[in-house]
Amino acid sequence: MARSGGIETLAILLLVVSGYASAASADAVLGRKGGAIVDQEPELLESAAPGKYAVIFDAGSTATRVHVFRFDKKMELVKIGDDDDVELYATVEPGLSSYAGRPKQAANSMLPLLEKAKGIVPRWLMKKTPVKLGVRMFIKKLVDKCKFCLDLVYAKSELLIGCNKNPFVTNLSHLPNRIYMQATAGLRLIGDDKAEQILEAVRDVVHTKSEFMYNPSWINVLEGSQEGSYLWVALNYLLGKLGGDIPETVGVIDLGGGSVQMAYAISPDAAAAAPVLPDGKDPYVTKEYLKGRDYNVYVHSYLNYGAQASRVEIFKAKNGPFSSCMMAGFNGKYTYNGEQYDAIAPPEGPSYDKCREDITKALKLSAPCETKNCTFNGVWSGDGGAGQGQLYLTSSFYFMASDAGLISRKATSGKTTPAAFKAAAEKVCQMSFEEAKVAYPRFRASDAPYICMDLIYQYTLLVDGFGLEPTKEIIVAEKVKHGEYLMDASWPLGEAIEAASPIKRHQEA
Repeated sequence: MARSGGIETLAILLLVVSGYASAASADAVLGRKGGAIVDQEPELLESAAPGKYAVIFDAGSTATRVHVFRFDKKMELVKIGDDDDVELYATVEPGLSSYAGRPKQAANSMLPLLEKAKGIVPRWLMKKTPVKLGVRMFIKKLVDKCKFCLDLVYAKSELLIGCNKNPFVTNLSHLPNRIYMQATAGLRLIGDDKAEQILEAVRDVVHTKSEFMYNPSWINVLEGSQEGSYLWVALNYLLGKLGGDIPETVGVIDLGGGSVQMAYAISPDAAAAAPVLPDGKDPYVTKEYLKGRDYNVYVHSYLNYGAQASRVEIFKAKNGPFSSCMMAGFNGKYTYNGEQYDAIAPPEGPSYDKCREDITKALKLSAPCETKNCTFNGVWSGDGGAGQGQLYLTSSFYFMASDAGLISRKATSGKTTPAAFKAAAEKVCQMSFEEAKVAYPRFRASDAPYICMDLIYQYTLLVDGFGLEPTKEIIVAEKVKHGEYLMDASWPLGEAIEAASPIKRHQEA
């Protein structure tokens, strides 16, 4: 797993679905959004159906990756390929954004991964199952970067078409099956035109170099990312929590590189009271139909508050040339998104209390709250509740806990508390930069100067930002146990689960 997450990837999802005779059993299968289970067409049934396949291409800034999952008729993960594993994973370098101005080369770089995906899905299933590809593209400038999000919402009976405003639904019930393709991209710093050229070239490669049907008219505009909800789905799926009441589910806080995301199940009453955000902003609540139950999932992505981006906000909050969060003896520059910021320790070294002041200022805890409850920067909190009873912390939270010795360094998950982050911060902030490098050798050299800052930030984010009690037990995780497998606690699996699941849609009376 990469050490910085965030919504900075291009994800292309191809779903190939075989039929099942009894896909409507509510207690046996998962589903997505709506009212009544939609069965597969009878002509697609096979005597020996190999399962449902989901293929996700994830193109980050440094590499492009492919994930292939296979599910049985109960939506359980089953072994795939010859490696006795439940996921096919492969990667190529560099990432698509490295090919700025060379769109064909960018798209062609994905061909080895596309061939691997084609090789794992049964050929007869690819030929008999029409794959409808569509893209919704959302272009939004944030700070000095461009974020491109593309998403397909094509179902057996519906295709959502439109832009941010006034989307409409057209009936496609005559089509024999369903497929989802989603793409989100953080092709940062290369410009709108060059990024769009790459995306067009990728579409062309998927269309011309695969055996799947393709219709270029299925192009939509997506408002933001579903990464937080996908992570919530994946985590609760792996832990066997889906299908139960809200108190049985777990919440998740994912600290990526550019943003931090929170997702947890809330009550129908809380969902109904969710503030309506202006056009162009992600809603606070997504509706999921999973394991025979409807869930309202609170999701919010706090941009600029990820592990790397937050350092910029903290530097902006300081007074004068020195940062009270920097390790003693360090004098340098912090570079993020092409911009440089002074990262100079005061002569007397860092101060825990003064650093906390800068961080609380950066979190904008005093920002106006226009709703009943807010976390920080004026964001609605979702009103808390039983869905937050058990919390998993992922990505940079896990790596900090592991590298700082808050959990066993060999463990892929472990229990800790926010107070443990505070205790570690109070200890490390008394050290010089050179002493900290020796005491904490697991930290990357590029992160070592910011150990004091990062520990205080993560503690303050949890306690002051998200309102957790310092002594609350939390679980930091990179992977979680699912049967005999250790699985990544990340969003691609959640996206595959949603796409491969039966659809529940409301029937008209």
